[in-house]
Amino acid sequence: MHKRKPVALKEVLDEFLKNLGAEHKVKEGMALNCWNEVVGSYISKVSEPERVEKGVLYVKVTEPTWKHHLFMLRREIIKKLNEKLKAEIIHEIVFIDAGYDFKNKG
Repeated sequence: MHKRKPVALKEVLDEFLKNLGAEHKVKEGMALNCWNEVVGSYISKVSEPERVEKGVLYVKVTEPTWKHHLFMLRREIIKKLNEKLKAEIIHEIVFIDAGYDFKNKG
């Protein structure tokens, strides 16, 4: 009898999601969940990831000065997010005012 080599659960799940065609969507959700870890506690106090659409991460920011500062850091943040996700999921970040309501967008 031939024994199979043990496979990590992560590998099995990744393959399962890939076969379902859901891997990209799951990783988009993971980008939202790992925002605080990637940007750190100081930035996460003034920002909140809202959603991902077609590789664009939308992040609400409490102050215009922070919005500008984060815009200048966006390439570095994108790189760190994608490294964390082990995939090129996020291609751009759009920083928006915290009062913006996505449900009532024009």
